[in-house]
Amino acid sequence: AKVDCLTNYIDVEPATITSTNALSAEEDVTIFTSGNRMIVRLVQPEAIRVYTANGVMIKALDPQSGDRAIEVPEGIYFLRIGKQVYKVRR
Repeated sequence: AKVDCLTNYIDVEPATITSTNALSAEEDVTIFTSGNRMIVRLVQPEAIRVYTANGVMIKALDPQSGDRAIEVPEGIYFLRIGKQVYKVRR
């Protein structure tokens, strides 16, 4: 399924990003890369959807808090976490 999530996103540098969801200061998201993985650290349980640069969903993770490791080849990906979208280069 192809989805247009390529607009209105937060651009993530290869190192680390920490973002506070606009809905609540308690819903912090940290994203970083390590080897062939993207690590998403969530304070609150949120579903994660991973899309290629072409908008094709390649992974769907159920809501869960804590660290989530997502193995992907090198490239550009869009992560939809809750209502926010992040662009990540790995």
